[in-house]
Amino acid sequence: MSEALAGLHQALNALNQLETSITQQATRLASELTIAAKLIKDQKQKQILDELGESIKEAHDLCWEAYDYADTLTKFLDYYVEHPEEREALIKQKLKLDKRAIEDAIIDFSVDIDDAAELINFYVDKFEDMLGEESAKDINNYVVTLYKFRGALIMFAGEVHKILFKL
Repeated sequence: MSEALAGLHQALNALNQLETSITQQATRLASELTIAAKLIKDQKQKQILDELGESIKEAHDLCWEAYDYADTLTKFLDYYVEHPEEREALIKQKLKLDKRAIEDAIIDFSVDIDDAAELINFYVDKFEDMLGEESAKDINNYVVTLYKFRGALIMFAGEVHKILFKL
Protein backbone atom coordinates (compact mmCIF):
# COMPACT_ATOMS: atom_id res chain seq x y z
CA MET A 1 0.00 0.00 0.00
CA SER A 2 2.93 2.35 0.62
CA GLU A 3 3.84 2.06 -3.09
CA ALA A 4 0.34 3.16 -3.99
CA LEU A 5 0.64 6.15 -1.66
CA ALA A 6 4.02 7.02 -3.20
CA GLY A 7 2.39 7.00 -6.66
CA LEU A 8 -0.41 9.17 -5.35
CA HIS A 9 2.08 11.70 -3.96
CA GLN A 10 4.00 11.78 -7.24
CA ALA A 11 0.79 12.47 -9.11
CA LEU A 12 -0.13 15.20 -6.60
CA ASN A 13 3.32 16.80 -7.03
CA ALA A 14 2.82 16.87 -10.80
CA LEU A 15 -0.54 18.58 -10.29
CA ASN A 16 1.07 21.08 -7.93
CA GLN A 17 3.79 21.99 -10.44
CA LEU A 18 1.29 22.42 -13.24
CA GLU A 19 -1.10 24.42 -11.07
CA THR A 20 1.77 26.75 -10.15
CA SER A 21 2.58 27.22 -13.85
CA ILE A 22 -1.10 27.85 -14.64
CA THR A 23 -1.28 30.47 -11.89
CA GLN A 24 1.76 32.28 -13.25
CA GLN A 25 0.53 32.14 -16.84
CA ALA A 26 -3.02 33.18 -15.96
CA THR A 27 -1.80 36.13 -13.89
CA ARG A 28 0.46 37.37 -16.68
CA LEU A 29 -2.15 36.85 -19.41
CA ALA A 30 -4.91 38.54 -17.40
CA SER A 31 -2.64 41.53 -16.82
CA GLU A 32 -1.76 41.76 -20.52
CA LEU A 33 -5.40 41.46 -21.58
CA THR A 34 -6.47 44.12 -19.06
CA ILE A 35 -3.85 46.53 -20.39
CA ALA A 36 -4.79 45.76 -24.00
CA ALA A 37 -8.49 46.28 -23.25
CA LYS A 38 -7.73 49.73 -21.81
CA LEU A 39 -5.81 50.72 -24.94
CA ILE A 40 -8.52 49.64 -27.38
CA LYS A 41 -11.27 52.08 -28.25
CA ASP A 42 -13.64 49.62 -29.93
CA GLN A 43 -16.22 48.43 -27.35
CA LYS A 44 -16.77 45.06 -29.04
CA GLN A 45 -13.04 44.31 -29.00
CA LYS A 46 -12.85 45.37 -25.35
CA GLN A 47 -15.71 43.02 -24.54
CA ILE A 48 -13.98 40.15 -26.35
CA LEU A 49 -10.75 40.75 -24.42
CA ASP A 50 -12.69 40.95 -21.15
CA GLU A 51 -14.49 37.67 -21.91
CA LEU A 52 -11.23 35.98 -22.85
CA GLY A 53 -9.61 37.24 -19.65
CA GLU A 54 -12.56 35.94 -17.64
CA SER A 55 -12.31 32.55 -19.36
CA ILE A 56 -8.61 32.36 -18.50
CA LYS A 57 -9.38 33.22 -14.88
CA GLU A 58 -12.18 30.64 -14.70
CA ALA A 59 -9.88 27.93 -16.10
CA HIS A 60 -7.29 28.84 -13.48
CA ASP A 61 -9.92 28.71 -10.73
CA LEU A 62 -11.03 25.25 -11.90
CA CYS A 63 -7.45 23.99 -11.80
CA TRP A 64 -6.98 25.44 -8.32
CA GLU A 65 -10.18 23.76 -7.10
CA ALA A 66 -9.13 20.45 -8.65
CA TYR A 67 -5.69 20.69 -7.05
CA ASP A 68 -7.19 21.61 -3.68
CA TYR A 69 -9.56 18.63 -3.91
CA ALA A 70 -6.67 16.33 -4.85
CA ASP A 71 -4.55 17.64 -1.98
CA THR A 72 -7.35 17.18 0.56
CA LEU A 73 -8.16 13.72 -0.79
CA THR A 74 -4.48 12.74 -0.59
CA LYS A 75 -4.27 13.83 3.04
CA PHE A 76 -7.42 11.86 3.86
CA LEU A 77 -6.19 8.75 2.03
CA ASP A 78 -2.81 9.00 3.78
CA TYR A 79 -4.56 8.99 7.12
CA TYR A 80 -7.09 6.34 6.11
CA VAL A 81 -4.40 3.97 4.83
CA GLU A 82 -1.86 4.58 7.60
CA HIS A 83 -4.39 4.21 10.45
CA PRO A 84 -6.44 1.09 9.69
CA GLU A 85 -7.36 0.79 13.36
CA GLU A 86 -9.30 4.06 13.11
CA ARG A 87 -11.26 3.24 9.94
CA GLU A 88 -14.18 1.87 11.93
CA ALA A 89 -14.44 5.13 13.91
CA LEU A 90 -14.25 7.12 10.67
CA ILE A 91 -17.02 5.03 9.13
CA LYS A 92 -19.21 5.61 12.20
CA GLN A 93 -18.65 9.33 11.73
CA LYS A 94 -19.89 8.96 8.14
CA LEU A 95 -16.37 9.51 6.81
CA LYS A 96 -16.31 6.34 4.80
CA LEU A 97 -14.98 6.51 1.29
CA ASP A 98 -17.60 6.88 -1.40
CA LYS A 99 -15.45 5.57 -4.22
CA ARG A 100 -17.92 6.47 -6.95
CA ALA A 101 -18.34 10.04 -5.69
CA ILE A 102 -14.56 10.51 -5.60
CA GLU A 103 -14.15 9.23 -9.15
CA ASP A 104 -17.11 11.32 -10.34
CA ALA A 105 -15.64 14.49 -8.80
CA ILE A 106 -12.32 13.98 -10.55
CA ILE A 107 -14.07 13.25 -13.85
CA ASP A 108 -16.20 16.40 -13.44
CA PHE A 109 -13.08 18.52 -12.86
CA SER A 110 -11.46 16.95 -15.93
CA VAL A 111 -14.48 17.65 -18.14
CA ASP A 112 -14.82 21.23 -16.85
CA ILE A 113 -11.13 21.94 -17.48
CA ASP A 114 -11.44 20.49 -20.99
CA ASP A 115 -14.48 22.69 -21.66
CA ALA A 116 -12.65 25.78 -20.38
CA ALA A 117 -9.64 25.03 -22.59
CA GLU A 118 -11.90 24.59 -25.61
CA LEU A 119 -13.60 27.94 -24.94
CA ILE A 120 -10.24 29.70 -24.73
CA ASN A 121 -9.18 27.99 -27.96
CA PHE A 122 -12.38 29.24 -29.59
CA TYR A 123 -11.49 32.84 -28.68
CA VAL A 124 -7.93 32.48 -29.94
CA ASP A 125 -9.01 30.87 -33.22
CA LYS A 126 -11.74 33.41 -33.88
CA PHE A 127 -9.85 36.55 -32.80
CA GLU A 128 -6.21 35.70 -33.50
CA ASP A 129 -5.80 38.73 -35.77
CA MET A 130 -7.06 41.06 -33.06
CA LEU A 131 -4.92 39.39 -30.37
CA GLY A 132 -1.73 39.41 -32.39
CA GLU A 133 0.58 36.50 -33.07
CA GLU A 134 2.58 36.74 -29.83
CA SER A 135 -0.47 36.96 -27.55
CA ALA A 136 -2.20 34.13 -29.39
CA LYS A 137 0.93 32.01 -28.96
CA ASP A 138 1.07 32.80 -25.21
CA ILE A 139 -2.59 31.92 -24.78
CA ASN A 140 -2.15 28.70 -26.75
CA ASN A 141 0.74 27.78 -24.43
CA TYR A 142 -1.62 28.35 -21.50
CA VAL A 143 -4.16 26.02 -23.10
CA VAL A 144 -1.47 23.37 -23.56
CA THR A 145 -0.67 23.67 -19.85
CA LEU A 146 -4.38 23.26 -19.05
CA TYR A 147 -4.43 20.04 -21.08
CA LYS A 148 -1.28 18.84 -19.29
CA PHE A 149 -2.98 19.55 -15.97
CA ARG A 150 -6.03 17.60 -17.12
CA GLY A 151 -3.77 14.70 -18.08
CA ALA A 152 -2.04 14.83 -14.69
CA LEU A 153 -5.45 14.88 -13.03
CA ILE A 154 -6.38 11.71 -14.89
CA MET A 155 -3.10 10.13 -13.77
CA PHE A 156 -3.94 11.19 -10.21
CA ALA A 157 -7.35 9.54 -10.61
CA GLY A 158 -5.60 6.34 -11.64
CA GLU A 159 -3.47 6.41 -8.50
CA VAL A 160 -6.55 7.08 -6.36
CA HIS A 161 -8.31 4.17 -8.03
CA LYS A 162 -5.37 1.84 -7.17
CA ILE A 163 -5.71 2.77 -3.49
CA LEU A 164 -9.49 2.58 -3.40
CA PHE A 165 -9.39 -0.81 -5.11
CA LYS A 166 -7.14 -2.14 -2.34
CA LEU A 167 -9.26 -0.81 0.53
